[in-house]
Amino acid sequence: MGKNRKESIGIEPRGLSVPQAAAYYGISPNAYRRLMREGKVPQPITIPGLDRQIIDKLQLDAVLDALSKGAA
Repeated sequence: MGKNRKESIGIEPRGLSVPQAAAYYGISPNAYRRLMREGKVPQPITIPGLDRQIIDKLQLDAVLDALSKGAA
């Protein structure tokens, strides 16, 4: 046993925590939080009825796409 949630259900999550979003970008969680305060990366969203905030991976990709095209 000892499998994480991704392994146990076989899908990649679309909603990421701040540490996961930071790892996705290849930066530290503190750097991601600083960029959030500066409005440069996606902010967490709250799913109604859950006591958890997540960051949409599609929004993360959109920011990186814009940066790679020189738009941001």
